[in-house]
Amino acid sequence: MVNEITLNVRGLKIAAKTWNAKSGTPTLALHGWLDNAASFDNLAPLLPDCHIVAIDLPGHGFSDHLAKSSTLHMLDIAIFTILIAKELGWDNYALLGHSLGAGIVNFVAGTIPQSIKWVVAIDALAPLTKAADFAPVQFRRYIEELIAKPNKQSPRYASFDDALQARLKANHMKEASAKILVKRGLQELETGEWTWRTDPRLLMPLAQLLTEEQVLAYLREITAPVCYIKAQAGYPFLPEITLNRFNAIKQIMLYELPGQHHLHLDAAESVATAIHSFLKNEAIQK
Repeated sequence: MVNEITLNVRGLKIAAKTWNAKSGTPTLALHGWLDNAASFDNLAPLLPDCHIVAIDLPGHGFSDHLAKSSTLHMLDIAIFTILIAKELGWDNYALLGHSLGAGIVNFVAGTIPQSIKWVVAIDALAPLTKAADFAPVQFRRYIEELIAKPNKQSPRYASFDDALQARLKANHMKEASAKILVKRGLQELETGEWTWRTDPRLLMPLAQLLTEEQVLAYLREITAPVCYIKAQAGYPFLPEITLNRFNAIKQIMLYELPGQHHLHLDAAESVATAIHSFLKNEAIQK
């Protein structure tokens, strides 16, 4: 059974969907960039041994947007993830993430390793990075757009289907999968048009990206077992970057499955099978 809940974290409303609330391992689930908690609608019911709380990250879905003074740094999301777990009363819990969410859960696992039981990361081990020398260029791009578009607005569409088709052009996934995300991510305006609930600032360049060296430092601190589920036609991280990240994690199991980036929506059964296999590992049973 799925339920909707609302949490209050640092004065912000954080919306979430929960499954198996009365039993199972407490598991915090984080979706990808511009997605929402419905990202786990197909997978969560197939994991009955997990009490899953899938949140709408700040600025996504039904959650509040961060303050306009915020630069939306990825580590801001990691901070909220830890605070959300505290709000839920969890001291020891598991993490499940897709894409951006997969990167964030590994930041969390490397920051508070003593609190994390296990981690499942779907089609990413960490977010995109840039060399330190690129930092001024990245920040300049952010500032230029911030000044040029001080009141940036999300696109508007004449119909729900127009928005759905726009989402399908942006991401390769099954139409049924996209519809799950779009239903939670879209709102109808008084004009009869449709637009995204997502904070439009998420469409801007990020103000700052971590370096690969910083990412590897977080990954080396992880002590929990990690399950990395890689989509064969997923996000095209450079092979050498993926290998270095993989080798930085002490305990990690790799499952490479047919499918595209939103594998957990398009082929939830195969992802669930991989997770069940991972959870049978002796290191997790201890």
